Amino acid sequence: MHPHTLPMQFAVLCGVLFTSIAFLFFLLVVHAHACIYVGLAFTCALAVCAALEGFAGFCVGCFFFQLGVQFGVVSPRVYMLYANRWGICGAG
Repeated sequence: MHPHTLPMQFAVLCGVLFTSIAFLFFLLVVHAHACIYVGLAFTCALAVCAALEGFAGFCVGCFFFQLGVQFGVVSPRVYMLYANRWGICGAG
């Protein structure tokens, strides 16, 4: 496995979360009709992110993962730990 798959895994997790949140809000439409707009907003955001990945090759989730590393939300060592775990780099 390549160490750069970690941002893609984060992007997939974001996609699953956005899909789950949208689905939840679509289910809540029965109780509150305004929830459909929230579910629609999450669905549109997911569609835009998928379109950017498909047509422009730009991964929004990867971008936010790298911002997280840059601003200290995610440890900069996470790449090295991931690479060491799978035996990708020589450092042990």
